[in-house]
Amino acid sequence: MIKGSLVAIVSPMREDGSLDYDAYRRLIDWHIAEGTNGIVAVGTTGESPTVDHDEHCELIRVAVETADVVLMRSDPEDVARALVIGRGTLRKMRQNLGWAIGYNSIALPIAAGVFAPLGLTLRPEIAAISMSGSSVLVAVNALLLKRLNVDTDSDGYD
Repeated sequence: MIKGSLVAIVSPMREDGSLDYDAYRRLIDWHIAEGTNGIVAVGTTGESPTVDHDEHCELIRVAVETADVVLMRSDPEDVARALVIGRGTLRKMRQNLGWAIGYNSIALPIAAGVFAPLGLTLRPEIAAISMSGSSVLVAVNALLLKRLNVDTDSDGYD
């Protein structure tokens, strides 16, 4: 459950009645900097009848671009799910980076012939196959992110 402040923003207007999108961005940034936990971008403050469809869409677009996390439904638990997905994604990125560094630090010098004086060589076609295998392993590891349980309070894995 989200704790803290949730605000509905009144979209800033210029004196001529047009929307002030720069002020709108600054207002969203200010709320985020002040620690506001959730912002309802448009539609709850009675202004909807004063903006047309294109302006409404533009207000949503600007809010989405400005925010760090965007909820598309009214379920605040989506924030926790987004954090679990983010942590799981970072974990997979680190695993894939570790695999790539490990592979490249071992296989590339062997394929380049650095260890040929020691009798350790790798034919180019075998090096190409192993490089393809490395790419497949990285891709399969990334696909394992689908096993992530986003409805958990832990790190996401059961």
